[in-house]
Amino acid sequence: MIELLAIPLGLVIGTIGSLTGIGGGFLLMPVLLLLYPDRSAAGLAVITMTVVFFNALAGIVPAALHRRINWRTVLLYAVVTLPTVVLGLAVQTMVTAGPFRRVFGAFIIVAAGLLFWLQSRGRPIPIDGTLGRRDRFWPVLGISPLIGFVSSFFGIGGGFLFVPLFVYFLGQPTRNASANSQVILVFVSLCSIIVGIVFGNFKLDTQLMSFLVIGVVVGAQIGHALSLRLKSGVVMLILAILMLAAGIRLALFA
Repeated sequence: MIELLAIPLGLVIGTIGSLTGIGGGFLLMPVLLLLYPDRSAAGLAVITMTVVFFNALAGIVPAALHRRINWRTVLLYAVVTLPTVVLGLAVQTMVTAGPFRRVFGAFIIVAAGLLFWLQSRGRPIPIDGTLGRRDRFWPVLGISPLIGFVSSFFGIGGGFLFVPLFVYFLGQPTRNASANSQVILVFVSLCSIIVGIVFGNFKLDTQLMSFLVIGVVVGAQIGHALSLRLKSGVVMLILAILMLAAGIRLALFA
């Protein structure tokens, strides 16, 4: 019966993921952990990362057509992030289900609080339409491996960390930050899927994954259309509220 909800769930995740550029993994993973308490986090992470992959892939097509992506920059971010993605997946297998859920919930709550704080401070004026603050390029590049580890350990993609970083630290417009983040998510999620399947000792639920992907691909187009109409501040506020709700739900009721 749960699988029947996969397409509408994927539709919501795809819309939010494309709208904000976060891939939707931070929302989908808590839902799957609550719906399937007996399944391993590693198995659910592969499903989540597959959804993130197709969500990001569907989202970058219209973004590329509108020239919002700085390909050289985001590909470099992706390259330095991938090694720690593998490390995060290795560490994930050492943590049992209960502590994993509580730590995950607490992590999302803290991240949501940070995003609320950044939103209250306002966003710096963009200097470059697709890159932003050039003088902060290298510090952000240095943070990227840490995001890769965190995203793969929790099975969430990392877009909800990259987008605020690009917006508030580099000064990119939210639409461009979302587009650049989705390119990185394509590589991070694909790496996570391959490593998870090769080294995983779980049964892959292809039916659930397929239904979620169908909903996500459609939702990605809806999210892109909404991103053209909503203001940047509204998008980031939506992201923070959803993160807080998901974190509280998982931390208290996992």
